[in-house]
Amino acid sequence: MTMILHYRVAMAALLALAVVALGLSAPARADSEQQQLIDRARLTVDVMKSESDAETIRAYLQSARAVVIIPEFIKAGFIVGGAYGKGLILARDATTGDWSSPAFMELAEGSIGLQIGVEASEIIMAVRSDDGLKALLADQFTIGGEAGITVLTLGGSREAATTSNFEADIITFARSKGLFGGISLDGAKLILKEEDNALYYGQAVSVEDIVIHRKVGNVNADRLRNALRGF
Repeated sequence: MTMILHYRVAMAALLALAVVALGLSAPARADSEQQQLIDRARLTVDVMKSESDAETIRAYLQSARAVVIIPEFIKAGFIVGGAYGKGLILARDATTGDWSSPAFMELAEGSIGLQIGVEASEIIMAVRSDDGLKALLADQFTIGGEAGITVLTLGGSREAATTSNFEADIITFARSKGLFGGISLDGAKLILKEEDNALYYGQAVSVEDIVIHRKVGNVNADRLRNALRGF
């Protein structure tokens, strides 16, 4: 019994040394910050299903090349303002139509102008073209500032219905509460978070390897993928 115990301890030590030597780490825990973001994103998808324009959102998602989900985008300002939110991007397989595992990103904005108030939004972006997806996968994508990439932001069911045929590369749906009375994302930057990807998947991995080549996965993200499948 003692020999078996010593053997197990030795093997565990060797495994730990191998992990350090290879520069790898264990995948994120189920209660990690990254997993909490994924769980909040799933709740955002569920909330959007109950919106008055859910059918319009569903139509865009069913034909989307990829989706960006930002569970909480906080915009605040008094003359000088800013906005920030962490989010995820998932891509759809061109053959099977299934969703990839999520990669991490953030949306950040700084602005100067007449603005007073605080606004919290839940955001879903339906990426409708390969050009739109390629633009998002290039770090520091600026909404409204990329030549040839059109982004349309919709905030209500009537607006969504009247612009349902708009040929935009990215359609953004925002569910907002606050004092700004609307949301504008022009000038906001989508920034890839490679460090969060490494923490969640236990290895250094690019966004393309996660959402396009699908080299890694985490079963704890399956509930989010299932929520998107069922939208």
